[in-house]
Amino acid sequence: MSQETLNTILASVIVPVLVAIVPFFCLYLNKKKEEIAAGMKDKDLVKYLNIAEDAIETAVVSVTQTFVDAIKGTDGWTPETQKQAFEQAKAQAVLIMGIAARLAIKEAYGDFDKWLEGSIEFYVSKNKTAALLPYTVTTFNNSTDNNDTPA
Repeated sequence: MSQETLNTILASVIVPVLVAIVPFFCLYLNKKKEEIAAGMKDKDLVKYLNIAEDAIETAVVSVTQTFVDAIKGTDGWTPETQKQAFEQAKAQAVLIMGIAARLAIKEAYGDFDKWLEGSIEFYVSKNKTAALLPYTVTTFNNSTDNNDTPA
């Protein structure tokens, strides 16, 4: 086969095939790039949600220990002081979590304040429930009969 024949085959067959395949390959690469970016964005959101939730729980526990426990059960525990405790927890949580977490949550959920207020209520309820439950340790039988009853 001569060089001229090879050039003709290359020009008439291989080049058009490559021209047809390259756009699809570019679309595939762009799609993979978008998937990777979305995965990174999801990981960042999870990271910031964890930071924010830790901040909220820390703030709720802190306000409970330093403010609520001192006045709860007294005449000083009024709707106004309950609101004051809530606002203190909210301010501490916002301070602890930082701007990056707040922006990520706002982007994901829209209304940061509603998300924050709901989360504070959740952690207040969670901590109340945990305080009411007695601490128990359950040991399970390690026998091979797959009986998961406490020992």
